[in-house]
Amino acid sequence: MKRRWSRRFLTYPGVVGVGVDPDSRGGFHLTVFLTTPDAGKGLPHIVDGHRVHFRVAGTLEEHTAATM
Repeated sequence: MKRRWSRRFLTYPGVVGVGVDPDSRGGFHLTVFLTTPDAGKGLPHIVDGHRVHFRVAGTLEEHTAATM
């Protein structure tokens, strides 16, 4: 599920990552990481019966061993 929804969410501008986290009911939810709060507008809040949470992470940069 994460793989399928990651591919979909990452096609939207301002989405920089997708994670899966446990929820308080013993299940899980998707966390979508955004560059700005507005980037989440229009995105679904439930997918395949699971809630979607949005977090503003800002711009993410890839770090390699050479840049660390």
